[in-house]
Amino acid sequence: MKRNLTILLFLFVFTSLIGCTFEKPTNYNNHITVKVIPRQNKETGKTPSIEETRDKAITIFEKRLNESVPKDIKEDRTILASTIKFFKNLFLNSKKQKKVLIQKEGEDQIKMSISEYIDINTVKELITNVGILQFKEQDEKNNKWKTVLTGDYLKPNSAKIAFDLNGNPYISLEFTSDGAKLFNEITKRNIKKPIGIYFDEKEISSPIVQSPILNGQCQISGYNMSIAECEKIVILLNSDSLNADIQIIDSNRDNEKEKNIDVKNYEK
Repeated sequence: MKRNLTILLFLFVFTSLIGCTFEKPTNYNNHITVKVIPRQNKETGKTPSIEETRDKAITIFEKRLNESVPKDIKEDRTILASTIKFFKNLFLNSKKQKKVLIQKEGEDQIKMSISEYIDINTVKELITNVGILQFKEQDEKNNKWKTVLTGDYLKPNSAKIAFDLNGNPYISLEFTSDGAKLFNEITKRNIKKPIGIYFDEKEISSPIVQSPILNGQCQISGYNMSIAECEKIVILLNSDSLNADIQIIDSNRDNEKEKNIDVKNYEK
């Protein structure tokens, strides 16, 4: 079994490397155009300019979409599928061709040309999700959840997808030194109590704290979370959140017109 797996991986890597030289140019068949609408910053009370907001949106979109998953990799929980996915991404990255071309259009719009390797619905999800991670504890007085820590305290690019011994995916996180101290205090005062973990205001899980967590590391394993869901969350956590309204005004795949999709400004 191990020998067959080794041979398979060798052939895959070899053909991928050969393909890097002879691969035909990427086709950008699908397009999405969005309108960026700045929102007021609650802390400063100021609204950034359209140009500033659009520039930030382009930077965020570049990061999110360049790390997204090729559409021809199907959902599979096996180690073999995950390994193949790794080498497939390695192959695509080695081509040094962007999966999505992003450019300014008009005064307040962004046009995205999507390659054959990316599903257009994946792009829509990644540009319209906020990407806010929240850790919540229950108030002893009214038993309501209150936010005590957010993803702002994560180390840059520390979110990673991993697998347990049964092949189930989970998300591995690492906090900054300040975040590690806060997380230690939170877990220390919530022994034998649940900690709610929310992503974009949706509860992922609420594990019971067994002991204080001192090393600043955290694992998130939700209720039957799929590999695709974990990958999307990892991509969003490793990029900044955007305080703006994103309005899809044109999508050539399904002729979607004037569909307003708000990027919600969640309370942290």
